[in-house]
Amino acid sequence: MKTNKYIGRLMRSTMLAGFAATVAAPAFAQETDDVANDDVIIVTGSRLKDANVGSTSPVTTIGSEAFDIRGTTDVVDLLNTLPQIITTGGSQNTGFANGANGTSTVNLRGLGATRTLVLVDGKRLPYGSPTAGGFASDINLVPAQLVERVEITTGGGSAVYGSDAIAGVANFVLKKDFEGFEIDGLFGFAQSGNGSELAQSLISNAGFDPVTGSVTDNETFDINGIMGANIDGGRGNVTAYFRYLHSKGTLMGNRDFSQVALFGFGPTNQDVVGFGSNQGPFPTTFNVGAILDGSDNPIPLVDAGGNTLLNSAGDPLVSGAFSLNPDGSGFTDGFNNAFNFNPLNPLRRAVERFNAGFSGNYDITDNVNAYMSFGFTQSNSPQQIAPSAAFGSSINRVNCDNPLLSAELLARICGTDTGGGVFSRDVADGTTDGFAPAEIRRRFVEGGPRTDDRTLTNFRIVGGFTGTTFDEWEWDVFGQFASTSLQRLQFNQVTSTNVERALDIVDDGAGNPVCRSFLDGSDTACIPFVTAFDPNATFDPALQAYLDTPSLTNGNIQQTVFGGTIQNNLERYGMKSPFAENAATILFGVEYRRDQLSTQGDATNAQGLLIGAGGVINPTNGKTEVWELFMETAIPLIEGMEYIEELSITGAYRYS
Repeated sequence: MKTNKYIGRLMRSTMLAGFAATVAAPAFAQETDDVANDDVIIVTGSRLKDANVGSTSPVTTIGSEAFDIRGTTDVVDLLNTLPQIITTGGSQNTGFANGANGTSTVNLRGLGATRTLVLVDGKRLPYGSPTAGGFASDINLVPAQLVERVEITTGGGSAVYGSDAIAGVANFVLKKDFEGFEIDGLFGFAQSGNGSELAQSLISNAGFDPVTGSVTDNETFDINGIMGANIDGGRGNVTAYFRYLHSKGTLMGNRDFSQVALFGFGPTNQDVVGFGSNQGPFPTTFNVGAILDGSDNPIPLVDAGGNTLLNSAGDPLVSGAFSLNPDGSGFTDGFNNAFNFNPLNPLRRAVERFNAGFSGNYDITDNVNAYMSFGFTQSNSPQQIAPSAAFGSSINRVNCDNPLLSAELLARICGTDTGGGVFSRDVADGTTDGFAPAEIRRRFVEGGPRTDDRTLTNFRIVGGFTGTTFDEWEWDVFGQFASTSLQRLQFNQVTSTNVERALDIVDDGAGNPVCRSFLDGSDTACIPFVTAFDPNATFDPALQAYLDTPSLTNGNIQQTVFGGTIQNNLERYGMKSPFAENAATILFGVEYRRDQLSTQGDATNAQGLLIGAGGVINPTNGKTEVWELFMETAIPLIEGMEYIEELSITGAYRYS
């Protein structure tokens, strides 16, 4: 196989040539037994209908009976059984843990889902989501109950299908002539005995109590149905389908192998420790001096005269990390209170999804057939993840006039008073603004987990005509339009602005700690974050109401495609080898594709104020347009000889 690509400033062409030879060996393509002998099968690696040559790329075909054998009603769960496929999501979820975009995708050979082209009856499946990471096709849109077979090609298909088929192609072929009514239902749940000796040992050695005993969760209800009928004496067929799925999901804290975020260290990661603790009140961690010296290595602090400062024990006062003790008894050096975020994160996300649609075809004449299909999907995927936090870099200073700082804590963070309330650490950072450089890290456990609720709404319509013309040239012209909309709601998020104001605490003159912004009138709603500096204080629910900042993001991505192909067997033109049973075939095609994307977040997203929400979400509005010309040919040279079962040449060329 040889691939040549010529890329110019405004144009691109792709050519692929293949050489296939079979010596007394079976063909690569595996056909299912229930396909009638007179049906025309298009191998996914080629658009040619009757090339009758071996594929130069590995092809795997899965028939509809595999759904019954494996007891699944979802294409994702079925594809998960294939070694060449990496999928995200499944019938009971739409992605794993935080950062998932609410879609299920196919990733052939691990080259990335956006490099795998997904087709339904040879036509493109639309994008899964308008947000980053969602530009691959979402196979949740495929009606599993109508799937006749799935064809997987893992060889590069860029010359045949375009540059988004570099890793390969997955083509879902749907039933065309279904008659009758069929309904399937499923109710199930997940059960775990939590009996992993290795997990229990690691968790116990890390200082945690492992979850034990049987746990049931992820209750799932799934019902789907199809109804079809032939019309006008068998000249056409109309088929409709629906599906409703509701699954409650599973938390990582319900399984012994996932309840604790473990961390390995040492030359071979042989030492395993827990990546933090969520036991009891969660204290604040300070990383003093990290901004000045650019590292977490402790360095002795000195006063204005260059003298090393000492702590209450008479030891050198150093910069670096230290954490307040949960009981308020002081602090401990190091990052000793990292948060175990695993228990609150999803192992399988909850999902509620509704699919419905129909398809039809009709023989207008003996030589012309019209076809169309429509599909609608709405999927809601709520997710909770660990509580938000001041993650360090988001909050990087402490005011030295904070009345909640003990004398030792004041000396540790701000250094010594050089006179007039100006501290040495304030002088060292070159600002003398009353603030010392120090990262503040604290998980806001009092507010509970963050929630990320995504609703995706998709519809896709395809229509076209197929037929034959003079000299038996077969043609297909079509158009399709698809739209995917996203509404994303986030709750229990916090903004860096509000957290910074809540941590900037001063004395109101009467001995009461208040926000500086409250005192000067710039933010009269501000509530001081007292428990960040005093673990024994009572958490004020009004603080959570002040910190909680809901967030909304909307987006839409649309795709319009027009295309056509024409192909023929060239035997009537004398293009047939005397040593082969089949003649050469050739195909010509053209395709126009237009993609349009728009996203819009609220003000907090646009300014990047949300802590731990993925950064700035800039509004986008743009489009791309592509014209492509392509051709494909297959030329059998030798077939059925004693020592050569097949010798053929295939080639493809695409100009974009």
